[in-house]
Amino acid sequence: MKTQALFIVGLQRSGTTITARLLCQSKDVGPGELGYCPYDRWDVAFIGEVGGHAAVQPVRADLDHAVNHATSPRYQLVKLALPTSLESLNWRELPDKYYSDARYIVVRRNDLDRQASLRQMPYLKPTRDLWDNPPIEVSFLNCFRNAWDKSVKSHAYDDRFYFFDYDPAVLAPVDSYGRLFDWLGIDRLPDTAFNVIRTPKNWSGYHQPNA
Repeated sequence: MKTQALFIVGLQRSGTTITARLLCQSKDVGPGELGYCPYDRWDVAFIGEVGGHAAVQPVRADLDHAVNHATSPRYQLVKLALPTSLESLNWRELPDKYYSDARYIVVRRNDLDRQASLRQMPYLKPTRDLWDNPPIEVSFLNCFRNAWDKSVKSHAYDDRFYFFDYDPAVLAPVDSYGRLFDWLGIDRLPDTAFNVIRTPKNWSGYHQPNA
């Protein structure tokens, strides 16, 4: 069986990392030679490359090599925890242009909680000037959020996509992740694997999904 690329896509602090770690506990999912994050800010470099920025390293060629030379896993996992920047919207070129035969897991989290978590990690802030000017920040974040939601919703009926909401997964991880594993056609993990999931520090309870 040919190894298939499996992208986990989401904004930073939305639950992409824990989802990747759980998936990689399956014998059918492998990080391969790339691992979760093979380069510092690899996700940014990747999005920069698909957006046409020639200054970044050729990470897409590395991914192609890893997927094409993988021997055992059914899926080659790639995690993209994307920053709040316009370049991140280039992720749409992955299914539309570069990896049309891949599968995609879009991880979503209530945006107020995600932003609260993001603010505690200054190295993840998009730009210092933007975050130090509240009116500009709010305007930019609203515009970005609308553009992000639009880019995600454009694939709402695409069978290559699975939309995973992190908020209900905090309350019922076995069922939530179990349905994700079923969609991928791989065996579910034992219940004890989900003991690593805890209520986030910045979490105001379960909300309805943004999309």
